[in-house]
Amino acid sequence: MNKIRFLLLSIFCVVFLSPGASSAAETVYNFKITSGTVAMTPARNPYQLVPVKEKLMGDFSVKLDAGKIQFFNVKMATPSDALVSFLKTAGDYKNGTIYAAPHTESYDNGYQGYFNGEEISIKGAIDNRPFDGSLVEYSFIAKRLISDVALYQQGYFKIRQDNRKCASPLCGGAFVRQVNKNNTRCADRIYRAECYVAKVDWSSIGVPPSVSQNDVLLYGWIVPKKHKDFGLFGEFKVGSAYESATNSDVKGKTFVGLKNNGIVCIVAPCFFANEYVLNGTSTLAISGINLDQVKASKKRRSVANDILANKELLLAEGGNRKDKGAAGQGLTFIAEQFYLPIPSCGEGYQAKDGQCETPSGCVAPQLEQRTYGGAAFVDPVTGETKSNISMSCVDACDPPGALESPGLCNIYAP
Repeated sequence: MNKIRFLLLSIFCVVFLSPGASSAAETVYNFKITSGTVAMTPARNPYQLVPVKEKLMGDFSVKLDAGKIQFFNVKMATPSDALVSFLKTAGDYKNGTIYAAPHTESYDNGYQGYFNGEEISIKGAIDNRPFDGSLVEYSFIAKRLISDVALYQQGYFKIRQDNRKCASPLCGGAFVRQVNKNNTRCADRIYRAECYVAKVDWSSIGVPPSVSQNDVLLYGWIVPKKHKDFGLFGEFKVGSAYESATNSDVKGKTFVGLKNNGIVCIVAPCFFANEYVLNGTSTLAISGINLDQVKASKKRRSVANDILANKELLLAEGGNRKDKGAAGQGLTFIAEQFYLPIPSCGEGYQAKDGQCETPSGCVAPQLEQRTYGGAAFVDPVTGETKSNISMSCVDACDPPGALESPGLCNIYAP
């Protein structure tokens, strides 16, 4: 019987867990910058001053597909400011050589470099001088991360608004702290229970989230910045933001990232997921994820399950519980809170439940179509004056509809 079970498991692993089954994932790589510089030359430079140079740091991901290279999840910064306009366009990739042609409409001079399988080197420029901006020349070398855990586990913070009443930048900013840590390194390199930052840069997600900051988990970093007459203060650069599924205050639990690792089994326990302790190095294989303790809406629970099904990272708070299975002891993570990503939404849409929606609930890229069906009428029962308007979600604003604003298509019936 044991021999038969071993044979079945061996066949199952060959069929479902072979490298060929996940070949598409091999074209996506994560990188961390090991050395880099940014040089900025102003448009008006009559004295031919030397360009201002700063260190470039951060991380990013790359996708190689059909002779093209696409940079995404780019989180780069200098000690003084965030840089979010780099590497927006896809480039050509052939035999390790990378090249992106200049894009005159956006004043992007393109970039070039190489990827040897272990590290990537890029050099490029963006010329904003026609708009009295600066010529920004950048170059960096980044090392490929053998595991994506380094990107997933580090850099997570909780935030609370500073409500003290005094002059800025001394007051009015925010306090941030790393989760799962007793102390956080502040801009002055001193470790404290939490760090005061004079400013929070939300530009990566467009605008600050509409929910309470106490309900938000942030991925980002603290940047030291000098303020004239006031000295050194920190500025927090938001890389991404996550909204709690409920407004319940969970204390004393561990913040983790949960990810489906693709393993499929015949008998329990099946360790199908990885658990990463945020801001730590601990990684566990777990056999269960239980979200039942989180009193979230059906829609939010569905979004969380989709994140896990798509093998993306679900952030959560909770603890582990040992379970017994037919083939031994398992380990289940019991969540008391989970967090959904707050997307960067375009005009006409707002972030809700991890998606971009119109005011009436159409999920991007769908449009909200309103049909106005003639004159207003009086309800014979209530006596209220009502308008004859219907609403639906559509993929395109086809005639006789007119796109009157981003995300909104109006039709005026006779």
